[in-house]
Amino acid sequence: MFNSFLLDVIIGLVFFFLVYSLLASAINEIFSTLFADRARMLERGIEQMLDGKHFNYYWWDKAANIFLWLNKPAKEDCKRFFRSAKLKSGAKRAKLNKKARLFASQVINHPLYRRKSQESFLYKKPSYIESSTFADIMVDLLSCNKCTTTDLPVLMSDIRSQLFISKMNKNTRRILTLYLEQAHGDVTRFKLLLESWFNESMERVTGWYKRMTSGWVFLIGLTMAVSFNADTLQVVKTLSTKDEVRQLMLQKAAAMNARERDSADKYAVYKDVAAYRDSVAAVNQLLGVGWKGLQFKEEIKKPQKPAGWLLTALAIMMGAPFWFDLLNKLVNLRGTGTLSNQTQSNTAAQQLKKQQAKPDSSF
Repeated sequence: MFNSFLLDVIIGLVFFFLVYSLLASAINEIFSTLFADRARMLERGIEQMLDGKHFNYYWWDKAANIFLWLNKPAKEDCKRFFRSAKLKSGAKRAKLNKKARLFASQVINHPLYRRKSQESFLYKKPSYIESSTFADIMVDLLSCNKCTTTDLPVLMSDIRSQLFISKMNKNTRRILTLYLEQAHGDVTRFKLLLESWFNESMERVTGWYKRMTSGWVFLIGLTMAVSFNADTLQVVKTLSTKDEVRQLMLQKAAAMNARERDSADKYAVYKDVAAYRDSVAAVNQLLGVGWKGLQFKEEIKKPQKPAGWLLTALAIMMGAPFWFDLLNKLVNLRGTGTLSNQTQSNTAAQQLKKQQAKPDSSF
């Protein structure tokens, strides 16, 4: 049963989704690296953690600030425009001092934070910091930079006195006061509590980033589906009706699964975006996917069914790791399942011949 026709079609479809997901993920990773999405999300998470709010500030905001600084009348006109249009968020975005007044800005501008920066096209801030680094920064800030300006040890009394002087969110002050009480005068324990707080906050940030990435991957997948005319319904029809195509897809899927199993890195089967693109092109050619060259105008005039494109985009949004794992399970299931009827009959006939060839040992 496991070696059935339906399972073969499913494996071919999963392999199709996997190849497309790899290309979409690679494209998304390029843009994420280029625009430093992880670094922005980390900064947003720290601001939300310490101040309960955040302000997005991009390169175009810097350009707006420079323009408003050079042209003060335009600044007043801009304020009146946003006030009349009720676009307060737009007015806030163009003000760097809003972001600078956050308590989190002291963390983000700290040398320990800055030294972990990574080069990017428009953003030079770290995309990841250790929880121990965050704890060291907080202790240094709450002790009036005693860690970085003197050789004297930090005392809990220094932190407690500074805690009520610093301008910070009242909820943040309450959290830190609670941690001070739980530390019982031990700075090391206080740091461990700060690390635990940071790790819990970063779990939420990870969820934010995954949701953002899923949205972008869906848009990339939908663009790919329309560009390549990658209709899931048509792919299923092709796999169901063309035995040769189905067998070739099974071979490719099994080969990829073997490489992934033997490799320490499951993405080592491809090295760059060009390889992903070539794999998609090969699968498209095998399945007959695409706008058929000279017949493009005729094809575009036909009523298209966006349901197939939408299914492809939704499948791509599931991500390459999901399809990798599913492909591995299905290929293994097919390999360990029962034999087909024809194979079973052939095996039974061979066993019968062997029994007839053996001498009768009952005497």
